[in-house]
Amino acid sequence: MRKINEIIVHCSGTDVAGYDFAAIRHDHKRNRGWSDIGYHFGIDWDADIHILRPLNKIGAHCKGHNRHSIGICVLGLQTFSHWQMKQLCKLLDTLCYAFGLSRGDIYPHNHYNPNKLCPVFDLEAVMNKYMEVQ
Repeated sequence: MRKINEIIVHCSGTDVAGYDFAAIRHDHKRNRGWSDIGYHFGIDWDADIHILRPLNKIGAHCKGHNRHSIGICVLGLQTFSHWQMKQLCKLLDTLCYAFGLSRGDIYPHNHYNPNKLCPVFDLEAVMNKYMEVQ
């Protein structure tokens, strides 16, 4: 297993209901030439958590930070449900526990790329509301 020292949170950048992880996988493979979808986990419109890429494989979600990180994508752009945010924090709690991480090891994608808006929700406020891990 590779060393994990951070978790990076993303959003899909669209509120189109038909845009799902299969569409993202297709885009990443066909249009970007990647071997698979770049994220390890995803949270869909129904707040279901999807395993998208094995954790033992390096992601392709944040240039310069893929080797030791886990990428999570929440479907949405302007509309995120309470349940999506709750599931995100449940997943973050679980991953922090599993890898010995803290909230200080969780970053929004735009922390590393200020030209990106992703994720468009206030990750810190969401974590303050729903997370157990400090």
